[in-house]
Amino acid sequence: MLLWPSEDMDFWKIESDEDIVTVKWSHNYFEDYKILSYQFFECGNRTFDEVIEDVNDNIKSDMWFLPGIFLIRQSIELGLKALLCRIYNKNKDIQNTFEECCHDVSKLFQKYIVIGEENYLTNKEREWLINYLLSLEDVDSKSDMFRFPFEDEFLSKYQGKFLDNVGVANNLLQAFALVKKCLKKGIPDDENKFNETLEPEFLFLHHMVLKIVG
Repeated sequence: MLLWPSEDMDFWKIESDEDIVTVKWSHNYFEDYKILSYQFFECGNRTFDEVIEDVNDNIKSDMWFLPGIFLIRQSIELGLKALLCRIYNKNKDIQNTFEECCHDVSKLFQKYIVIGEENYLTNKEREWLINYLLSLEDVDSKSDMFRFPFEDEFLSKYQGKFLDNVGVANNLLQAFALVKKCLKKGIPDDENKFNETLEPEFLFLHHMVLKIVG
């Protein structure tokens, strides 16, 4: 079993064109951020699909799932920034808002609500997304929780618990679907219909139970 990459492995030696993504800026900021949002979501969703298809593969469940979380979280942030680009008329306003909110998805959505567009979300959808983004920020305020190895503080806080992959994934997908509904000016995503029974929580953790057999 290889614990480290072999010497002939090179990040830049990409053999399949399917893995190549070319980022081009049109300088239509709304469209540019929206496209990036969709691309991050597609990468994250494919990662989740891989985990689901190999449900008994512990490596994928324990390791692949984490970057999937990061990718979908980034897609939500980029989608919210796209919405702000659509409603601001001046580049300076966009820049100031991005600097003020940085990676805080809760603040970005609050800015979008305050500035205002048409109500593309129902009251229940908007309330759910507000609470969900607050929950996300409570855990991952710097958008680096799943980008880098976990810090000791995080590990000690959640010691003895395991992540509910299904619960986390379902809520991430629903949050993105609601942002996408705003991006599409009220057109819902048929693949991810709003489920009001989902709790607006980012992390679902369960206590580990040790069973002694004998």
